[in-house]
Amino acid sequence: MNKKIVLPGDKVELRNSYTYSKGKENYSSVYGLLTKTEDRQKLVPLEGKYIPIEGDLIVGIIEDVKFGGAVVDINSPYSAFLVTRREYKQGSIIFAKVFEVDEVKSTKLGDERELYQGEVIDISPVRIPRVIGKKNS
Repeated sequence: MNKKIVLPGDKVELRNSYTYSKGKENYSSVYGLLTKTEDRQKLVPLEGKYIPIEGDLIVGIIEDVKFGGAVVDINSPYSAFLVTRREYKQGSIIFAKVFEVDEVKSTKLGDERELYQGEVIDISPVRIPRVIGKKNS
């Protein structure tokens, strides 16, 4: 396994949501950690807000209740909307799945559950794997 810190504008071989292309070349758009193994590469940003990806499981706070759902704060620069028939109060904390992310990163959530106990703490997105640990320990 080979790890390397990349800066915005550094040439990389992979293409994902943290890269951009010019011609046939790909470049990093973030300050991040590039990990190379024999069969794959991964670029993880070392700072910044959460960028939603379809299939992610998130914890969010209900900001505003609307007809047919609610606007949810998911610690992202992009808006998230929970499509539900259930009524939540402003400030309710939910656990949900990211169902759809469109071209402008507007996010639709679903399969939610309300969380009643515990404490919400702010963790940098790049530190989440460290919190989860190896084999979800």
